Amino acid sequence: MNMAFTVNELLQQAVDIRKTEIQQPIPGMAIPPYISGSKFNKWRADMKVMMASIPDSCPLKDEFANARIWKKELASALDEMIGLLSSYLEWQDSGQAMPRISGKQYDLFLSHANKDKIVYVDALYASLSKLGIPIFYDKEVLQWGDKWKERILEGVAKSEFAIIVVSDNFFGREWTEKELSEFLHRQDNEGQKLILPLLYNISSETMAEHYPTLSDIQYIESTKYNSDEIALLFARQLIQRLKRG
Repeated sequence: MNMAFTVNELLQQAVDIRKTEIQQPIPGMAIPPYISGSKFNKWRADMKVMMASIPDSCPLKDEFANARIWKKELASALDEMIGLLSSYLEWQDSGQAMPRISGKQYDLFLSHANKDKIVYVDALYASLSKLGIPIFYDKEVLQWGDKWKERILEGVAKSEFAIIVVSDNFFGREWTEKELSEFLHRQDNEGQKLILPLLYNISSETMAEHYPTLSDIQYIESTKYNSDEIALLFARQLIQRLKRG
């Protein structure tokens, strides 16, 4: 997903929320109009994911981080954010391209079992896409007529990081095992962090039984983080890699 499109989408959502979820205080009470509702809460969560990918070169970065909307759910604070999003779009349109975090074709490869797509990985991909980074997710990348084995191995070789969604469905599958083996080989050869294990409805002990080599790599669990929170955690990995150059 293109970052500019994501910002456009968030801007339009903010405008719609301003029309539909504004709450007027009871007459006589010294309370300004405020915003409340499920759409607003989701919009704020999506905004935080998007903000993780605002480049340091953007002069609006601190304004986003310090915006009143994070502390005060006021209509006036939402109006300020609408203006800020509009300014960010203008900054992008002025030729300030979003820098690539890595030199690879993809910043992330999503390795997973096909059986986990609908129940979990699709939602995870949707959250990660809000970062506006290139992701190798076979469902989105593979096209009709592609030699899928070649394309997957190409994606493995050209990705900066790999989130490995380890589940019961992952174990013993030919291509999940192949992808994991290739990433472990790359990580050993390149000598830097590459594999980010994500345990989906399994214990660390179960993972270690099947993949002892992963037991020494710090993992996270799907039961402790939602998809948007995982996207934020991954954004921090990208930023750390960028700062190290």
